[in-house]
Amino acid sequence: MIKAIIFDMGGVLVKDPGDQRKKLFAKLLGVTVEEFESAYRQLVDDFQRGDITDMDFWGKIADILSIDKKKMPNLENIWYDSLIPIFAEDKEVFEIVDELKRNKYLITLLSNTEKPTVKYVETLGYNMFDIKIYSCDIGMIKPYADIYMYTLDKMGVKPEEAVMIDDKEININGAKELGMKTILFKNAKQLKKELLSLGVKAEVEGFLWL
Repeated sequence: MIKAIIFDMGGVLVKDPGDQRKKLFAKLLGVTVEEFESAYRQLVDDFQRGDITDMDFWGKIADILSIDKKKMPNLENIWYDSLIPIFAEDKEVFEIVDELKRNKYLITLLSNTEKPTVKYVETLGYNMFDIKIYSCDIGMIKPYADIYMYTLDKMGVKPEEAVMIDDKEININGAKELGMKTILFKNAKQLKKELLSLGVKAEVEGFLWL
C-alpha cells in the first residue's frame, strides 16, 4: 500500500527555470549559453551537494571559462535574485499535492538544489509538505541510492510504500532500483492518471479525479 508521495521541485512542482537562468548568466559573463552550460555541468554536482558556495561556484566558472575575475559583474546575490521573476509554480500539481495531503498521504519534497535556491524557496512557506529534503543540506544528490535511503528513513516507510515523482529519467531509475514506485512527470493530467494506476486514492470530499 502506498503511504508516501515524493515530489521533485524543478520541472515538477515549478516550471524548470534552468534555461532562462543560463541565458541570463551567460549574458552577464559575456559568453555563449553553450560555454556556460559546459562549465555549469562540471560544477553542478558539487554545488547541489553543498560542497561549494555560490561564490565558490562563480569563481570556478570564471576559471573554467578564463574570465578575468576583476572584470566580472557583482554576482553575490544573482542566483537568489534571478529566481524572483521566473519562479513559476505549476498550480495544477500543487492542487494534486493538496488533495493527497487531505487523503492522509505523507508528502515529501526532495530536490537537487543549491543553498541560494533553498533560501528563496523557504520564503514561500510550502507548509503542505510534511518533509522537505534539499540535496545541499545533506550532502547527497539524486540519482544515487544514499539520498533515496535517507528519504525513506526520514519518512519511515519501505521502498514499495513510496512513489517518487521526477521529470528526469535518471532520477526515476535510481529510485526504481531500490524498489520504489516511480512516475516520470510530464504534466498534471498524466500525473493524476499514473497515481490512480498505482492505487493512490483520489477521492476527496466527494471529488474524484477524472
